[in-house]
Amino acid sequence: MAYNEISTEQGSIYFIRERNLITKELSPFVKIGLTGLHRKATNRKNDLQTGNPRELFVEHEVMVPCVRAIETALRYRFLEQNVNLEWHIFSESSKYQIQDALEYCEKLKSQFAEHSSFIDEAKRLDKTPSKGIPIPPSEEALYWRNEVLLRHEIVKLGQIAAAAQRTKAKECFHSGDQIPAGVKIIERQISEIDWKNFRKAYPDIVNNYIKCRLSGVFKVISKKAQNKTKTALRILHAEYETSKFFELFFAEENFADYSLELRQQQIKIQQLTKLSHIEKEIALCHLKVICGTAPGITNICSWVRELSPPRLDTRALKEEHRALLIPFTSSRKLVTTVLKRSAGEIAENLLSKNP
Repeated sequence: MAYNEISTEQGSIYFIRERNLITKELSPFVKIGLTGLHRKATNRKNDLQTGNPRELFVEHEVMVPCVRAIETALRYRFLEQNVNLEWHIFSESSKYQIQDALEYCEKLKSQFAEHSSFIDEAKRLDKTPSKGIPIPPSEEALYWRNEVLLRHEIVKLGQIAAAAQRTKAKECFHSGDQIPAGVKIIERQISEIDWKNFRKAYPDIVNNYIKCRLSGVFKVISKKAQNKTKTALRILHAEYETSKFFELFFAEENFADYSLELRQQQIKIQQLTKLSHIEKEIALCHLKVICGTAPGITNICSWVRELSPPRLDTRALKEEHRALLIPFTSSRKLVTTVLKRSAGEIAENLLSKNP
């Protein structure tokens, strides 16, 4: 089970609103976005003002840890009110009001402030050799292990849906058909180095970059908990949303212009997957901290960190001997796909009610 670091980068979550310059009436549209520590929300507002006939102003700004993760959580919470990209609609008929969004942002700030110390400690432990023997399990470790497994199942469902969209997009690209809505094709050249012949030509240089590194794979022992997590309501909900997506996806006749219902379902799956991935990473961090320097927790996880066999540090070699590598470098074309965000059915229905 792969572990990807979650960033504790601080920044601000801002809520930008619109106001009619003549009547001073507030628009129902609200932009929820983020900025880094070195940029103010007012600067972002000024960027957006050009081309907008309504006056923009910052309704609220919250300095938070893990700013990207919090933005993702906000985006999922208010998904049904998303108009397009970062713009949301908060009107009298909306499920949530702007005050709900502000309060939820403050709640997330408190939650992630508690998680931050665990995230930082988990990163430190990544670089710390393990020692001793596995420690006995605890209720806390069992809780976080089950949280990891639950989120992992949801992420897998989202990845299956994403893979179907990417496969269809590549089929259309290679056949010359129009690319499906919501998917972007990227063509790029990637470099490949003939390390075998480079070693023969420059053995002394290569030897200088052969190093031992601290490495270790964090593995969650899942056999005893799998059946239990599969019955979780959140997984049942994710399975329902995924099956609904595939039902719509396979019934679609015009992939170049998805139906509104399919587009909305596509966005739901994307945002649910992103949020579940973040929650999985947080649970992994808590589990790592409980494990500490031990090589694992009995029947919960294993985490042996030790020096790896000597291997070539290709990154350092590339940075310091780029010119020497040119004759040994070839390139090939790689076609990749990216899922895009767009407006969905619910948001467009809200727009029709609130012109």
